[in-house]
Amino acid sequence: GVEIEPRNAAAHNNRAIVLYSLRRLEEALAACDRAIEIDSRYVLSFINRGTVLGDLGRFAEALAACDRAIEIAPRDALAHNNRGAMLCDNLSRPSEALAEFDRAIELDPRFTDARHNRSFALRRLGRMEEALAELDRATEIDPPAARTHQFRGDALRDLGRFEEALAA
Repeated sequence: GVEIEPRNAAAHNNRAIVLYSLRRLEEALAACDRAIEIDSRYVLSFINRGTVLGDLGRFAEALAACDRAIEIAPRDALAHNNRGAMLCDNLSRPSEALAEFDRAIELDPRFTDARHNRSFALRRLGRMEEALAELDRATEIDPPAARTHQFRGDALRDLGRFEEALAA
């Protein structure tokens, strides 16, 4: 634990995840910052810091944390996915987000969360058929994933294909 290994960045990062789950966001942020203080190249702490800051509504700082994660680990699919989510969901920049989701998928073609997020960005851009096709690819990767079926149903509904949405 953190008390046993106070100089362990991973332990502080794990503590941040638990605090985040409890919605104790300021404490989670402090735990991320402590992990970064211990190891300034611990990419997961920057990824998690970005998530926490985003939930706190501190979007510019959140994007900076995402950028730092990518600077440290340019081939980290999660870092690109989270940067894309910040751009799309919080900063209303879906075109830029799409490039991040594309990079995440290029790095990890089986990363269904990046495919879900790519679909959301495409929907925000009005590219509904492409969004649905992305969810179809996610379904091929992980057929029983309930979230993919839910998102697919949402996309079909948005396309006015209500009977198919019910079946999704």
